[in-house]
Amino acid sequence: MAPAETKSSRVLQGVLVGLLMASAGVNLLQAERLWETMGPQPSPASAVGRAVPDVDGYAPDGRRVSHRMRDERPTVLYYFASTCAWCQRNWDNLNALTAGIEGRFRILAVTGERNMAGDVAKHRIQAEVVEGVPAPILASFGFQSAPHLVVISPEGVVSAEWFGAPTPRMERQIEAAFDVLLPGLSPATRRPLRAQ
Repeated sequence: MAPAETKSSRVLQGVLVGLLMASAGVNLLQAERLWETMGPQPSPASAVGRAVPDVDGYAPDGRRVSHRMRDERPTVLYYFASTCAWCQRNWDNLNALTAGIEGRFRILAVTGERNMAGDVAKHRIQAEVVEGVPAPILASFGFQSAPHLVVISPEGVVSAEWFGAPTPRMERQIEAAFDVLLPGLSPATRRPLRAQ
């Protein structure tokens, strides 16, 4: 009698584990769908509509640089951190965006960190990198966590932003806003870039 109870209890345990895993999978799918329908939400410190200061910092080679936010072209700022996993996965998208908007927008990759020359070389970052940007300047753009992308109008006012882990919906919104095609975040979702 004992062996039959043991076998039936193992079967019951297997069924319960299977149900638990199926339930977790359904919850993850629903959370992903919810995130997709919500899309990017304004950050708690959203700077949309706010005039912003010039960006001062350093080039990766150590030169002091300053960029006026009032410019004849709109400016795109991509805030990143070397410890941000999503930032590391997003460099191909940023490079494609940089190539696709060249001449129409100025694009800067900004961070409060220093000594980024290794990251610039490793990821072949095409955007101009400004490192060592003081925290008060970063805060004026609403940057609290990376990655965070903002668009500055020629008048020096934040006109749009996207932040957080990139989703397919966010990528489509960025593609539509800039009229570019991004390669995606993983080999499974990569798309060939269209001719510019």
